[in-house]
Amino acid sequence: METEPRINILYASLSLEHVTSMVLGELLDIETGLSKTLGSKSSSLSFKNKIDLISDIRAMDPEDAKKMLCFAEIRNQFLHNLKVDTYTACFNNLDGKANYLKKTYNLTAQDGETEEQLLKKCFDSLAVDLVKDVVGKLLGKITKKYYDLGASHGSKRFGELVVDTMVKMQGETPALKEIFDEVLNRASELFDEETKDAKARVNR
Repeated sequence: METEPRINILYASLSLEHVTSMVLGELLDIETGLSKTLGSKSSSLSFKNKIDLISDIRAMDPEDAKKMLCFAEIRNQFLHNLKVDTYTACFNNLDGKANYLKKTYNLTAQDGETEEQLLKKCFDSLAVDLVKDVVGKLLGKITKKYYDLGASHGSKRFGELVVDTMVKMQGETPALKEIFDEVLNRASELFDEETKDAKARVNR
């Protein structure tokens, strides 16, 4: 029985599943180590369920999700089907997936290359693509989340400093009080209008 393909799939699967759980945990503010759905417990979501969830929250585009699901199908063949110990046997059970990968990565058999070697090249191309590109995009989503969060906190802090400064200046320069009061009133009105518009958009 061939063991190398199964080992390759196992290592790639463990790496991708770990990253997938980590990404979901970060995006959904879930501590994966304690999570019943993203941790290592028996209640944890399947790899496919995690991919579907990432797609549902629109953190992954459809084509990338298709690649991840293709990987999940290959993974399941090797890990759950004892008779599947070669790439050829694997893809024989996955209608259309070999042609999909060949077309996606523009791969054809070279002189003297067997179908098994070509299919291994297809899987290797998929794994590299997922790790370098798809996972990279997911990590970018996390980066953006924290950047936006930081920008939000930064804006709030700046606003607080502006108000504090204005209050202090009112005491130091009483003649400016009327101007500052007008600024605060107008800012409050604008904030109320924007809040009202935001609520209206959410309730549509």
